[in-house]
Amino acid sequence: MIATDWHAKLTEQHEIVRIKAEEATILLSKPDLPLQTASQLYRDVERLAQRFDEIVNLLAEEIDADTRLSEAAEALDDLWACLSVATVNRVLVLRGLARSEFGVFVGTAND
Repeated sequence: MIATDWHAKLTEQHEIVRIKAEEATILLSKPDLPLQTASQLYRDVERLAQRFDEIVNLLAEEIDADTRLSEAAEALDDLWACLSVATVNRVLVLRGLARSEFGVFVGTAND
């Protein structure tokens, strides 16, 4: 079995979240952002965050309490959580609903 280079994997994930955060910052700053675009951004963020959660679960299974890797993974997880809350809040506002503190949103496939 080939060992996973977790440092490289987390570095790659950092770049993914950085790019998505830049995209979200640009889109969410637009006052005339269409609901469809905001909803797609939210779905993209959630999909990538869930993929990262899968990576974190694998990392937790394979490493023996490497604090640096665990802290890096936790920081990236926090970034995904912030992006999720920011994007879901924009969707909620565009729908005329109250903002969410926690980013809880249940939408349909067509949102």
